[in-house]
Amino acid sequence: MLSIIKTDNPDDPTVWELVHTNTNRPVKFDEVLTDFRGDTAVAIGGQPPHKPSSTGRVWVVTSKDSDRTFFPSVFNLEWRVLK
Repeated sequence: MLSIIKTDNPDDPTVWELVHTNTNRPVKFDEVLTDFRGDTAVAIGGQPPHKPSSTGRVWVVTSKDSDRTFFPSVFNLEWRVLK
């Protein structure tokens, strides 16, 4: 799974998980994702939101073998707090 422990506060780290918005299913490393255009990319990581108004980012490798960064909504994903 693409879970990240955010350690801004070592006494109370927040654990985030990237999930599919419609199903709440966690996104797995190397999972093939489909964007709203129908294009595919492979999930390789991400960055959870750093403040309440942020959505975070998703890191993928596209079919052209280039690393790209997208908003989670491009793939119908979102970051959720686990802890």
